[in-house]
Amino acid sequence: MQGAAGAALAIGISVATATPAQAACTPGAVDAATPAPGTTVTCSGTTLDQNLDAGYGTANQTGITINVGNGATVESHARIGIWVGDGVINNGVGATILGWTNGIIAATGSLAVTNDGSITATNANAINAATGLTLTNHATGVISGGVSGIVSGGVVNVDNAGTITGTAGSGISSASAVTLTNQTGGNVSGVVAGISSSANVTLTNQAGGGVSGTGDGIKSLNGAVTVDNAGTITGTNEAAIDGLLDISVTNRAGGVISGGMRGIFSRGGNIILDNSGSITSSNQVATVSTQTGNVTLINRAGGSINGNVITGQGFIDVHNSGDIGGITGSTGIKVVNAETGTITSIVSAGDSEIDNFGTVTTFVGIVGTGNLVNHTGARILGSVNGLSGSNVVNHAGGYIGGAGVINGSIENSGTINGGVGLHDNARLVNNAGASITSATDAVSGASGAGSSISNAGTISATNYGIVFSNSGNTITNLAGGTMSGGAIGVLSTSDVSITNSGTISGTAAPGIGLLVGGALQLVNNAGASINGAVGGIVTGFAGGSASIVNAGSISGGTAAISFGAAGNTLTLLPGSVISGDVIGFGSDTLQLAGTGRGSVDISQFSGFTTFTKFDPSIWTLTGTATYASPVDINGGTLAVNGNLASAGLLTVNPGGTLGGSGIVGATTINGGTLAPGNSIGTLTMASLTMTPGSTYLVQVDGAASDRMIVTGAATIAGTVSVDPLARVTSTTTYTIIDAGTLTGTFDSATLINNFGRNARLSYAGDTVLLTLDPGLLVPGLVGNATFNQKSVAAGIDSAIVGGAVLPGSFDALFALSGDPLLDALSQFSGEIHASAKSALIEESRFVRDAINGRLRAAFDGAGASLAPVLAYGPGATPVLVAPDHGEPSFWSHGFGAWSQIDSDGNAARLDHSTGGLLIGADSLVGDWRIGLLAGYSRTGLRVADRASSGSSNNYHVGLYGGTEWGNIAFRSGLAYTWHDLSTNRSVTIPGLAESLSAGYGAGTLQAFGELGYGFDMGSTRFEPFANLAYVNLHNGNFAEQGGAVAVSGASSTTGVTFITLGLRAEHALALGTVDATLRGMVGWRHAFGDTTPMNSHAFSAGDAFAIAGTPMARDSAMSRPAST
Repeated sequence: MQGAAGAALAIGISVATATPAQAACTPGAVDAATPAPGTTVTCSGTTLDQNLDAGYGTANQTGITINVGNGATVESHARIGIWVGDGVINNGVGATILGWTNGIIAATGSLAVTNDGSITATNANAINAATGLTLTNHATGVISGGVSGIVSGGVVNVDNAGTITGTAGSGISSASAVTLTNQTGGNVSGVVAGISSSANVTLTNQAGGGVSGTGDGIKSLNGAVTVDNAGTITGTNEAAIDGLLDISVTNRAGGVISGGMRGIFSRGGNIILDNSGSITSSNQVATVSTQTGNVTLINRAGGSINGNVITGQGFIDVHNSGDIGGITGSTGIKVVNAETGTITSIVSAGDSEIDNFGTVTTFVGIVGTGNLVNHTGARILGSVNGLSGSNVVNHAGGYIGGAGVINGSIENSGTINGGVGLHDNARLVNNAGASITSATDAVSGASGAGSSISNAGTISATNYGIVFSNSGNTITNLAGGTMSGGAIGVLSTSDVSITNSGTISGTAAPGIGLLVGGALQLVNNAGASINGAVGGIVTGFAGGSASIVNAGSISGGTAAISFGAAGNTLTLLPGSVISGDVIGFGSDTLQLAGTGRGSVDISQFSGFTTFTKFDPSIWTLTGTATYASPVDINGGTLAVNGNLASAGLLTVNPGGTLGGSGIVGATTINGGTLAPGNSIGTLTMASLTMTPGSTYLVQVDGAASDRMIVTGAATIAGTVSVDPLARVTSTTTYTIIDAGTLTGTFDSATLINNFGRNARLSYAGDTVLLTLDPGLLVPGLVGNATFNQKSVAAGIDSAIVGGAVLPGSFDALFALSGDPLLDALSQFSGEIHASAKSALIEESRFVRDAINGRLRAAFDGAGASLAPVLAYGPGATPVLVAPDHGEPSFWSHGFGAWSQIDSDGNAARLDHSTGGLLIGADSLVGDWRIGLLAGYSRTGLRVADRASSGSSNNYHVGLYGGTEWGNIAFRSGLAYTWHDLSTNRSVTIPGLAESLSAGYGAGTLQAFGELGYGFDMGSTRFEPFANLAYVNLHNGNFAEQGGAVAVSGASSTTGVTFITLGLRAEHALALGTVDATLRGMVGWRHAFGDTTPMNSHAFSAGDAFAIAGTPMARDSAMSRPAST
């Protein structure tokens, strides 16, 4: 180090003791003891060569303080301005310390220097301290050395606001640590370096401060560097900052760090950099760089690094909001580029994590594994290249100028304009709304193992949408996904597997949607499309076979599909649309499969040698075939509505069905089903063989039926299954086979529904005839059918057997079976008309109870209620009288109830309600009380399970009488009720909905008698009783209106006898000052006679049938508590 060499030279000269030429510094320097340590030396005026080799000092003074006054000068023409062992030197304003070699030397120790003037060395160092230096260089201070400004063998601490210059060496040079605070206006400069140290360097460089070197700005040969910079640091030819160990830099806004080859360089340590200013290098290859260590960089908004951030072996961690000329990592990088950030390029040879919110202007290269996320609004204007398993994610709104990965992945939700390269097991996901475009090829793959593509967005290019020259690639084009090329949508020279639910297209010459040279596995799903201006799909140009499953659309101007090699299979599923010819290679297989219904024009197909139908789908074949090989139907239905006569043997195996109204050639039904027509129709064939176990399914409708015309020989066996599409209304004979020659017979003929019956076959020459009688319902009823259901079915069947023609509404019944049929028969029954009888007979008791109650009250019977009784007194004014008043008396009785009668499993539950008023008058006639009554009530009816309801207006009249013989009471009555009935019900089954109503009259006659025996036990009265009542209900004829399934009913009479045995009681008690009476009755009632009401119903045709209503209870317990 030049500064250190200068110090050694000065120390090596022998000490002179000659008498000084001038003595302006006092006390003068004589030897080590003079001046003594602690002495303050004052220099004023001009001191010139006060000592022999120095302006002042003999190199061995220690502990002294030298004050060079303002404007004073200490100068040595021979050698050193001030030469001491150590000391404190204060150089005043305008003062000068000047030496021919060195300005100031501390020969054995350290210096503390405060400078407001100038310290100058003409040929060596301005300040040279053997063991250390503390310097305060104020704004007026100038320190200038012919070699270095400052040289020290120890620690240097400098607070500088002035100028420190080394014209041939360094501004500051130390064998130990250097700490510099460079104030505003402070400037440290040198040729070798602004600051050079063999140990650590710490710099605080304020705004307006400068550190510069023609070589390096700051150089630490063996230590670390710490910099807080708001000024300027310059290394013109080398580095602005160069350190062996770690470098930590805070470059504040306005701070400038500028180098030649490098801006900041660590040869053996790490760099930690927080930049808000400018960092540049002329070379730009390594503006911020390490040889072995890591770089941690925060480049804030406004911060600029004009060249590369690069490491030789270390890791780079960058958070950028400003501008960076590039990032190159040798072992890995982590980069967060904020929205305001701009990075020219990013390259990493190791593991990488890159989050880009801003702009990368050229390219990103990842040699190792890693992840790049390009966020919404972010832009990478060049390409992204990832090797060895890197992953790229481009968010919605993100832009990348192109991408390529090897054994990695790309997930794109934004825009990639410039294409994508996939190599060696790479993966591409292009999401909905995303786009990949290119002026040449949008996606390409050329090397290594196959890659995979999943696309729901747009992939498009002027040339090829997707092009693969390697094998094993997989493409999934999702619904909404588009893959298009101006020339070819997808090109693969080798093997490829494709699942398409979107669109693949080739729009211009040669205009091919999908071109494959190797083996192709393709599934074109429902709603998907593959199309080309010339060809939809072209395969086999490199010898590969193809397997295509199509449920979507394939179209081409010349050919929809063209197979260029042998061994291809084309499977069509329902929904398949082929627009254009399908050209086989001469040994290919056509298959119709799937579920649902499909249609195919066989005239479009050529070059196939196998044609198979399987799965349960129903396919309709149109057009005229040129196909000449066998056809196998192994499952589902093939309806030939075109001409398949050119084919070889057509075989229908078990599970398969041949139908349609077209033409076929030689046909064998080998355990399968022959079903001509598409509903009712005729199928023509050259010859027919039906093996045992085969089925001929014949549909009939009115006078028409399915029919087979066999122009040649027909050999028949198996069974005939008959499916009437509507009810057969009369015995009908159908021709089901016309043959050139007929051999054999069918085993049997069976029906699959109730629309017809008695299916029977006959043979007339070479013709097979089928005869059907109209269908019946009863034979098809399941075992749990009820009486009413069987009765309705029998009524309908009677019409059919009798030859009557039922209305078409009844056809809906014959289409049902099992429980749905039973439910429909219950709805047809009109059950509410029979059940209404139970309600009216049950409610007749309210008249009997009212009469009985009045007679018991009149004779003060036990448990009788005391309803008000009126009589007319003098002046014809009605007055309340006792119940046993002997003169004519008048009474009234209101009643109401809600009741239900449960289902018996045949008729449904009946809910009924009633309410009314009765008025009576009676008088004593001898020992008898004789009376009359009249009244009105209304009854509501509801049978919810039959969607039925009704009501009855009831008008009542009656005669009654009663007497007593001691304790024995006798009560009796006779009453008649007129009923005005109306009903409404709905019949709703598949294919039929009718609303039916009826109105008719009925009458109830009833008579009753009761014996009771009354006795007292204390304050309790009892009356055992026996009651006998007979009720007779007669209803008139009725006929429902509103639909074809309306029923009519004949008049009928229903009689029921009721016997009731019971006990009435009452007990008087006092509740405080209130007298009260508890009354009640318990009993048992037995009914016999017509307890299950019956009606005789009939439809518009057929015999009458019996319907049972909801039955009345034969035995029931009764109780009526009351109190007054």
